[in-house]
Amino acid sequence: MRVYKISAVTLSVKNMERSCKFYSNIPGFKVAYGGSYSDSFTTFEICEESTYKMYLNLEVKRNVNSTNQHNSDKMDFGRMIFYTEDADELYSRYTNEDLISELVLFEK
Repeated sequence: MRVYKISAVTLSVKNMERSCKFYSNIPGFKVAYGGSYSDSFTTFEICEESTYKMYLNLEVKRNVNSTNQHNSDKMDFGRMIFYTEDADELYSRYTNEDLISELVLFEK
């Protein structure tokens, strides 16, 4: 079992306008969706000439009432999409690996 591709990474950001200006200046990054200061979600396509598409997603952090723990946990997050031959084996490996499972929260 191996991971052979990462198609997308999603990052939580505080300021969409500043973040879009930053990532727009990186050669090979092109806005595919969003990109406006008022957007809550923006997607950059990376290396469009590649054999597969890669994406960087930016999602604005929401100001959520801190008394609601469930929503406040969602404020700081990141997400990566892996391609693998066996997703169940990859999930099992990383949820059972002590070092990794202490660092990462896996969505179920």
